[in-house]
Amino acid sequence: MPTQSERRRAAIAHVASIPGMAIGLGFVGPLIALRVLTRGSTFVRTHAVAAVNFNLTVGLVGLAGLIGAASLSRVGDDGGPDWAAGATVVLVVLLTVGWFLLTVRAAMAARYGEAYRYPVAAPFLRV
Repeated sequence: MPTQSERRRAAIAHVASIPGMAIGLGFVGPLIALRVLTRGSTFVRTHAVAAVNFNLTVGLVGLAGLIGAASLSRVGDDGGPDWAAGATVVLVVLLTVGWFLLTVRAAMAARYGEAYRYPVAAPFLRV
């Protein structure tokens, strides 16, 4: 069972992504937490690595979606609806809401001393 300090540090590793996500760099906070907060604790390291991997995955998916939508947007205006702009808005809203809910769920699991695995995360870093 992890100590209260370990549980708190693991939760911080997840929540640290929130300020960075405002500018699209949500992985920076968990990466700093991975470097500073682990102090030999495998519980904290596991949660910090999971947070970094998830936030890198979400950032890359969002970037790919924006690039794809920009490439599909029309250069000329013939008066019709621009479906790529609407698709981009839907993508950004769904991605942001899903990211936030999963981040909060992971922080809560860490706070209760539970292991948590994000449903979608590419394994950029290993524990």
